[in-house]
Amino acid sequence: MVADFAGPRPPGSGSCCGSSHGVSILDYIERGLVRNRSEPLPVIGDVLRDSHGRMAQFSVQLDDGVIESVSFKASFCVTLIAYCELLAEWATGATLRRAAGIRPADLAVALTCVPPDKRDCAMLAKAALSSAIQTTLEGGST
Repeated sequence: MVADFAGPRPPGSGSCCGSSHGVSILDYIERGLVRNRSEPLPVIGDVLRDSHGRMAQFSVQLDDGVIESVSFKASFCVTLIAYCELLAEWATGATLRRAAGIRPADLAVALTCVPPDKRDCAMLAKAALSSAIQTTLEGGST
């Protein structure tokens, strides 16, 4: 399957750590820490865990097939929180199909400063969002 995601990329993408001309990973961490404390939205995906014990769960609110808002709960791993926040920002305002097309590799490209041994957090974040999208498709929306 070819993803149709051609969504927004953060300004300065490719130089996320300390970039003076765009959004840095610290921005995603800070915003993600706030979003991580928000209440769940009507459509809630499964709690997913990876082999390192990290967890992530997304919830969404829809309006006519478009993701109106996104919330998540994630383990306190700054890399996971940054990826979840980036994914939440990209998914907000997207159709379900477009959000489903975001790949973990898209997240890794956007935050190139993440060390290779932490990039698996992108897979967990994406899988958690996919669970919320699947719940929506199975009739879990309100």
